[in-house]
Amino acid sequence: MRQERLICLRGVEPGVPNTEIRQCGGAAEVACRRADLTGVLVYTGRHFFQVAEGAPEEIGRLLERMQGDHRYGPLHVLCHRITPRRQYDAWRFLLLDNLDLADEVDAMARKEASPQQAEDLAERLYHYALQTQ
Repeated sequence: MRQERLICLRGVEPGVPNTEIRQCGGAAEVACRRADLTGVLVYTGRHFFQVAEGAPEEIGRLLERMQGDHRYGPLHVLCHRITPRRQYDAWRFLLLDNLDLADEVDAMARKEASPQQAEDLAERLYHYALQTQ
């Protein structure tokens, strides 16, 4: 079955309460599990970084929901491609406390990142999430 991978980045204004961030992460987790999407949503304190994989129709719906959500900064799609298989086996939400990884996400927000750079960072963040949960 054909799958799609979506990797995106979105800024968050200073002062957004952690309770709102946690609610956003919890809602994303429920929605992604219902849609049979796998991947990770990471919050760095300044940005959301998300990778999602699943059926093209579900990835399309997710992208539409995210584009319609104006609570946070503009959505930057770093990579959106067809993939022969899923790379991620579950869904994870992570409040990132690793400053090196958070700095990598923030640096990616300041410059044009290639899809491969986005995929490499997604892989590191997903494995970090697995180790910390």
